[in-house]
Amino acid sequence: MSNSLEENQDIQEVKIEESMRTSYLDYSMSVIVGRALPDARDGLKPVHRRILYSMRDLNITHKSPYKKSARIVGDCLVAGSLVSTDRGLVPIEDIEVGDRVYTQKGLKSVTELFYQPEQPLLKVTSSSNIFENRVTRGHKFKVLNEDLTYSFKESKDLTTDDYLIMQPSLMDMKDNFSKDEVYALGLFMSDGNIDRNRDLNYVCFSNSEENVLEYIKETFQLNNKIQETKTTKILKISNKEKSKEFLEKFDVTNKYSHNIDINSTIMSFSNKSLLSFISGFIDGDGFIRKNGTNEIVITSISNKFLKKLALLLFDRFGVVSVIVDAGKKGDKHTFENREIVTRHDSYNLTFTGSNAYFFKDKLNLLNQKKRDRLESFNYYSDPTQTSYLPFFGKKIFDIFSKKHIGSGWYQSEDGEKFRLGIKYKNGTKIRYVKELSDKIRIYSDTVEDLNILEKLRRLDSKLYEHLKYIVDNKIRFLRVKEVKEVTDEITYDFTVEDVHEFFVNGVISSNCIGKYHPHGDNAVYDALVRMAQDFSMRSPLVDGQGNFGSVDGDNPAAQRYTEARMTKVAEELLRDIDKDTVDFTPNYDDSMTEPDVLPSRIPNLLLNGSSGIAVGMATNIPPHRMDELIEALLYIIDNPTCEDSELFNIIKGPDFPTGGIIFGKKGIHDAYTTGRGRIKVRAKTHIEEKKNKDVIVVDELPYQVNKSRLIESIAHLVRDKQVEGISEIRDESDREGMRIVIELKKDAMSDIVLNNLFKSTQMQTTFGIIMLAITNKEPKVFKLRELLDLFLRHRKTVIIRRTIFQLEKANAKAHILEGLKIAVDNIDEVIRIIRQSENTEIARSSLIEKFSLSELQANAILEMKLRRLTGLERDKIEDELKELYREIEYYKSILKSEEILNGIIVDELKEVGENFSSKRRTEIVDDYNDIDIEDLIPNEPMVVTITHRGYIKRVALKQYEKQRRGGKGKIAVTTHDDDFIEQFFISSTHDTLMFVTDHGQLYWLKVYRIPEGSRTAKGKAVVNLINLKPDEKIMSIIPTTDFSEDKGLVFFTKNGIVKRTNLKEYSNIRTNGVRAINLDEDDSIVTAKIVLPETKWLFVTTKKGQCIRFKVEDAREIGRVSRGVTAIKFKIKDDFVCGGVTIDNEERELLMLSEKGIGKRTTASEYREQSRAGKGVISMKLSPKTGDVVDVVMVAEDKDMMCLTSIGKMIRVDMQTIRKAGRNTSGVKVVNVDKKDIVVSIAKCPKEEAEEPDAVNDILE
Repeated sequence: MSNSLEENQDIQEVKIEESMRTSYLDYSMSVIVGRALPDARDGLKPVHRRILYSMRDLNITHKSPYKKSARIVGDCLVAGSLVSTDRGLVPIEDIEVGDRVYTQKGLKSVTELFYQPEQPLLKVTSSSNIFENRVTRGHKFKVLNEDLTYSFKESKDLTTDDYLIMQPSLMDMKDNFSKDEVYALGLFMSDGNIDRNRDLNYVCFSNSEENVLEYIKETFQLNNKIQETKTTKILKISNKEKSKEFLEKFDVTNKYSHNIDINSTIMSFSNKSLLSFISGFIDGDGFIRKNGTNEIVITSISNKFLKKLALLLFDRFGVVSVIVDAGKKGDKHTFENREIVTRHDSYNLTFTGSNAYFFKDKLNLLNQKKRDRLESFNYYSDPTQTSYLPFFGKKIFDIFSKKHIGSGWYQSEDGEKFRLGIKYKNGTKIRYVKELSDKIRIYSDTVEDLNILEKLRRLDSKLYEHLKYIVDNKIRFLRVKEVKEVTDEITYDFTVEDVHEFFVNGVISSNCIGKYHPHGDNAVYDALVRMAQDFSMRSPLVDGQGNFGSVDGDNPAAQRYTEARMTKVAEELLRDIDKDTVDFTPNYDDSMTEPDVLPSRIPNLLLNGSSGIAVGMATNIPPHRMDELIEALLYIIDNPTCEDSELFNIIKGPDFPTGGIIFGKKGIHDAYTTGRGRIKVRAKTHIEEKKNKDVIVVDELPYQVNKSRLIESIAHLVRDKQVEGISEIRDESDREGMRIVIELKKDAMSDIVLNNLFKSTQMQTTFGIIMLAITNKEPKVFKLRELLDLFLRHRKTVIIRRTIFQLEKANAKAHILEGLKIAVDNIDEVIRIIRQSENTEIARSSLIEKFSLSELQANAILEMKLRRLTGLERDKIEDELKELYREIEYYKSILKSEEILNGIIVDELKEVGENFSSKRRTEIVDDYNDIDIEDLIPNEPMVVTITHRGYIKRVALKQYEKQRRGGKGKIAVTTHDDDFIEQFFISSTHDTLMFVTDHGQLYWLKVYRIPEGSRTAKGKAVVNLINLKPDEKIMSIIPTTDFSEDKGLVFFTKNGIVKRTNLKEYSNIRTNGVRAINLDEDDSIVTAKIVLPETKWLFVTTKKGQCIRFKVEDAREIGRVSRGVTAIKFKIKDDFVCGGVTIDNEERELLMLSEKGIGKRTTASEYREQSRAGKGVISMKLSPKTGDVVDVVMVAEDKDMMCLTSIGKMIRVDMQTIRKAGRNTSGVKVVNVDKKDIVVSIAKCPKEEAEEPDAVNDILE
């Protein structure tokens, strides 16, 4: 704390830019060093260090009972404690965020509120019997020290020698009431009552003076008479509305003489109204004395009322009073010529001296006798006990003595000489002698009148400003009268911006969040909670009991419900802290000291890791396994010049408390060699089988992944069709461990689903390592070896300091024992000297002179008990000395030998390793590369089908059996009545499908991403797999294995347009597809085909049986969004293109099929080559029995043919059973088609051996 409440400071002119820059940098470094980053030596941020040190202070070890977390976090005040705010005195339980409270630095805002559970309390009472506080044992008050500095002291440490600092706010409030009605309230509260008649309440005033009651009549405009009794006069407000209005306005409806109170309404009075209220109360139950001194007394049977009134008057005006007993129940006394019998215990609130004189011209008393006595008050500077300035007298007169140059003259710092005597009231001068300096008492009431303040000013004493601040701000110092235990209660507290103190119940109180924490309780409790979470800390430092949160992200219970104590590991951090092993600095309010760093026998920074965001920088250090860290430290001690690579063989990598699997060592190597790296962490899973279905079970999650959010995200992905194959997900985790169960559908491949989950959810995360920590009060990014070396240097420093401490302690003890041994060896002479000495001082000097002893040795001899003179005790002294000499030599050897010092470090590290050994939790897999999902999928042929309504599926080709020509086929897909299969083709699972729509848009889809179904399954809506527009229809699905430049894509449109584009143009896969061709308004795509290097001709056929074959070069390659060129001109008006193929050899056969199942094979050479844009030739002879042409495909005799009908029938036919026919023919029956059914599509497929001769009859409807 500073040496005064307010000090003069030099004012310097600076540029605002420089000031802002400096302030920002100072703020940044304060955040970095004081809050956000850990110390590289003990691995702790300040808040964590303070928590552990405060737990040690409270003796909450791993063996002690659990203590409430709230007790660790802070200390508080009970309900009813009155806080000085800009809206008056407010009970602490009614304080709100944003309220502005008075502090010694002015009004400051409240930023946080909280309350604590019931806990042991102390009541601290001052000498005035007014200012008392019920607080927790650790709550701190500001006290005055003998050297006139200030400090905070815990309530449990207060004694009757302590002086509490009291400071009023001296505030005022807005005037909301008339002085007349407020005076009436004072009179009513003191000597009035309520005439309660059923539901009617009438206000009554009592007083011995008629003019007082006449004033009340005029105030309320009453017409009724004043009633007289033997002892007093009474006035009733007989108007029930006026009575009700008065009682409700001032909230005194339930007023009785024993329960009067200073309620919130009175607390909000302006100073003017408050003085009117006091005037009315004194005219009722108060009296004025003028018997050689000024004295105002307010009497009440409510001690609580008087205490709150005294606090209110002190807060507003700085006047101090005392409360004394006025009488016991049954006592008799005379007052105003009346004999009064006391029916209750009564109390007097008394103002004397200058405190009473303050009211002389401020009260408006109507009682003539009381007014006359008040007006007779004379100002005088006789001191009052409440204005006593402890410890100031000696300081002040010591200054005067030093500045006195003789004959009453003084000299100031600038050389000015002056005379200014200090005289008592009767004119007697105060002489400056040592005896007086030690005994003189100084009072704030008299320092100005006695010229003390002026004399200090002229002497340029720093004490002048100090003392003037006290006088001007009416600060008082009250001695602690009593500190005693009281009943447990719930307590309240709040945080104030920028400062750590406020005015409560008249005294200066510290913010109550523990001894060492400058932040709010929420921040402190959050830090404590994390230290107790075994899923956040590799080795938790706090042993928590109760709800401390979970891996699901559940919030911990409030601090009043949870309990905590240190773990064994935490105690290793604090070991030897009481042996001067680390430096201590003042805490946030200078009330005590706290450690800069902990001794830390464990490498906590690497053990538990750390994360935090500072200004412009961040740290993210992963946790590690204790065993590996200890082994690496021991290896460095034995091999100081070892290479980093040798350490990497010992420390495998991070070891997260939640387990998981780290993929790849490159990120680990980068982090350990540069301080920065990125590692991929995956959940640990295994596969189970349940009812012929795979079940994925998640056993461990990556570090810091929220389990419930992960499950929720997987559910959303399943709902949105972004992850396929999952039928159910549930959490079966319990106390035994984690178990997330993901049930798959029967047709789902577990490897594919799992890989999708890794790519799409937090089942795989990236942990970015930044090994940033504080060293020498500066942030630095460390390599692994640097952190290990720094920890070893820290341990050496700790052990050296500990050894020096132990050595000094042993030397001091040996020194005392050596003196005792001399005394025992010369006991007769020692006894003679002591007997002959007149006092202790002479005996001490004689012993020192006779035996060449030190003062400490002589004191020990004088304090020695007689039992130490026995022979046994003498031997014990000698043995103890020998043992001490051995210890001293050992400590010296440690300080001299690096080898012995290292041996101690090794022994302690081994002990830590043995006590806290644990198995590795996180598995590390070598050289991780992203797994291509196709590597997990077998490459096998599939039949892909798509229906008119847009349902798609894939079925293994082997599920279809070959049938003879004319067979009716098997059901290939179950469709709705208004749906039918439009396309099907054979492809591989690894192929990419290009979907070409009638609008000329092209989309991509891997075959393996199409759900695999049974032969009769309906399939999945293709709109759930690709982003089709609502009015788009898929016209062609083209499989391809790659997008090489020697391939092309040719499009055939309904209006006879053909367009050829290099396949490379379509290799840039986009989620929303690309424009593949620029179409006319009335045109649409019919089909699209792959153009291979060997392709020579393009073949186009129309619905009405026209066709044309022309060279592929005639349709030159053009850009992706071009329109194309004319392929064929129609002979018939309503004709349009129905199919197109590519031909690489004239000997190739074209398979053409009509709607009624009539088909033929024709050699391509039979369709003569023509120029592009001709009318072509007849491709098939059509009739009502054949129907229109459906499509044309290139076939070979080593291929089978598949054809589909509109109702979903599919038949597989051997090409050899289909007869060859000429160009201008109809062909043969390929498939029997019902009257209402037609063929819609044909495709070729690999030949398959016939299973049975009668397979043609094996027809499934």
